[in-house]
Amino acid sequence: MAMKSMLSQIIQSVKYQMIEDELKLSNYLSWTFCSCIFGKRKPDPDFYLEVVKHLNVNVSNCIFVDDRMGNVEAAVKLGLKGLQFKNADLLQKDLSLLGVDISTNESEDLIECSS
Repeated sequence: MAMKSMLSQIIQSVKYQMIEDELKLSNYLSWTFCSCIFGKRKPDPDFYLEVVKHLNVNVSNCIFVDDRMGNVEAAVKLGLKGLQFKNADLLQKDLSLLGVDISTNESEDLIECSS
């Protein structure tokens, strides 16, 4: 069982790195929370609540992105906005619908958030 858990953590880390490589979110955010790095597991409510506490923001001002719908649904139940990751282009469109515009043009270091 420990080997399965370790393999799961490695896979999650690889998926996280794939998303980072494609969207380069670290260019726009000074923080990310990934269960494989953060040490709390989704869909445990403590994972989401610890992130919100760390950011010192209102739950409704957070957007949670995950490839597993169950994890997204757990976040939404707590009041976060949730998006299921399917591919980078769709994520960019979904974020835009929430008022977050991310330019993937590396010459533009800009995020515009509409309120």
